[in-house]
Amino acid sequence: MYPLSKGDLMTHTLHRRGKKKDFRKDIVMLIMSSKGINTEGSAKWKKEFFDVVMENGAINIGEGVKLFLPSDNLEKDKKFYIYLRDQITDRSNPMAVFDDPEKAANSLKKLRESGNPLSFVLSGDTEISRGILRRYSVNPSATELRVIKEHDHDGIYGKTSLLPEEDVLEIHSLCGHGMVPFSLIRRVMTDVKLGRISPEEGSKILTRPCSCGVFNKVRAEEVLARNKVKIPNY
Repeated sequence: MYPLSKGDLMTHTLHRRGKKKDFRKDIVMLIMSSKGINTEGSAKWKKEFFDVVMENGAINIGEGVKLFLPSDNLEKDKKFYIYLRDQITDRSNPMAVFDDPEKAANSLKKLRESGNPLSFVLSGDTEISRGILRRYSVNPSATELRVIKEHDHDGIYGKTSLLPEEDVLEIHSLCGHGMVPFSLIRRVMTDVKLGRISPEEGSKILTRPCSCGVFNKVRAEEVLARNKVKIPNY
């Protein structure tokens, strides 16, 4: 991994599931220091990342332990944002997710202009990611690709019959560490189908277990609105 100011990025979070069109609303970004190279004193650059992605409309951000989920309550948001930003240390790895490529591109532009020296990760649809990089003449140090085929549970080996329904798996994959359990997803899906809560309310519930901050609540809301999971008989 190389410094952002030299124009180098990498990609990850390749396990996320969905169709190609879904990834046009799903761009993940994170910034991190390199152990033994530039970790000391890196907190100020990581806080800058937090500020930049927030200003440019990230729909979810986190610092590796706690997440900040922007809402319509701006005053409450501001207080918790300041608190969470203050928790960032040299060892933190702030992350963010966007539902619009332009928001991600604007964040990258701001970070490059500031001369931020830390390593940077951009993850999403290959066409969109490369388009953002070309716009600012950025040459990635490495590129990781996932080949997606049109059949269920692609890339998963073993007894796939034990896996949950695709809608459940799609939401589960939105958390980088798999912290949103299948049981919670199914419960929320049932509540949405029965009209107890809205898809928007359900997506907020599912976002909370993901502390890294890359859970895409917009995509989760869309899956909840269309979900085909059967309601269990009680």
